[in-house]
Amino acid sequence: MNSKHVKDTSAFLLPKLDIYRNAKLTRLARGQSCTLMMKWRDVDHDAETVVWAHSNQSIHGKGKSMKAHDCFGCFLCATCHSRLDQGKLSRAENKEAFTWAMTVTRQRLINNGLVKVCSVAVEVDQVRACTDDTYWLACWRSGALKVA
Repeated sequence: MNSKHVKDTSAFLLPKLDIYRNAKLTRLARGQSCTLMMKWRDVDHDAETVVWAHSNQSIHGKGKSMKAHDCFGCFLCATCHSRLDQGKLSRAENKEAFTWAMTVTRQRLINNGLVKVCSVAVEVDQVRACTDDTYWLACWRSGALKVA
């Protein structure tokens, strides 16, 4: 009798992550300038190529074949996006540049009225200066932040 032993791997499977998606937010990149043009002056920042660039950090929900939560991104031109994604920087330089760009993009979203605060429990100044990623994600998930 030929019996095949199949291991029960259900205890090892990770729960499927509930990744936050917001197409309205990612479409806001159209017509914007590259956030890193203020920091990286040695590249040609073509405004026609600016997209919503997702974080590559696992803390933001990035996984194998899976983009990070949509709220963890920034406006990047093709040149800067490539520089960050293609590994031309050290891990520390990459993290510093992206975190800076993401923080500045958050400020631009609020200051330019592209995103509005829809909850009295959330103060605009607190969101504008937000560097707490857990709080930022919670505001989007709860509906406290919306694309204007």
